[in-house]
Amino acid sequence: MGVPANSAINAVAGPGERWMTPGLALFLLTVLVVVGLGLRQRYPCPDLLGAVQMLADGDLDGAERTRMLRRVVDLARGADGVTDRWAGLLATIALADRAAHAEFAAGLWPPTAAKLPELSHRPWLDLGEPALANVLAASVFEAADELEQAEQRWQVAEVQSRLAGHAFPRELAVAAQRRLAAARLGR
Repeated sequence: MGVPANSAINAVAGPGERWMTPGLALFLLTVLVVVGLGLRQRYPCPDLLGAVQMLADGDLDGAERTRMLRRVVDLARGADGVTDRWAGLLATIALADRAAHAEFAAGLWPPTAAKLPELSHRPWLDLGEPALANVLAASVFEAADELEQAEQRWQVAEVQSRLAGHAFPRELAVAAQRRLAAARLGR
């Protein structure tokens, strides 16, 4: 049984015919650029500071936010700066990643003036979460040996974490309050 001469198979590319015309190539290139730009916008890959700023803006939700928090942790692991390491530490709290948190905390805890992030970057380090802003503020107060203010900030972080249903930051806040209360009694 033969194939009719005017069939769709013969119409696609007969012997010796070009099927990739300049118009088709331009169309496919346009589609590729549009899809690429869409993917770039949907799945951005900024540097550490860019990722922190995107999180702090509060525009990321759900899977996008989790992906960007993971990016911060991964980029902070290779960073040497204290501010970058704090970004990683705070991102581990938001992700409730206990193992990664222990890794970052080992170099940053207990907080001292030398182990605090740069003042100009602190507003971004809350990563869009008020509880993380209070964790950072409590750490700054603790480094300055202002234990009452630190304890108050940890209390606020605990309440915010409880209301948001985040167990790990709440556990950290409760442990910090106990530690600070014992330190104040020991003075």
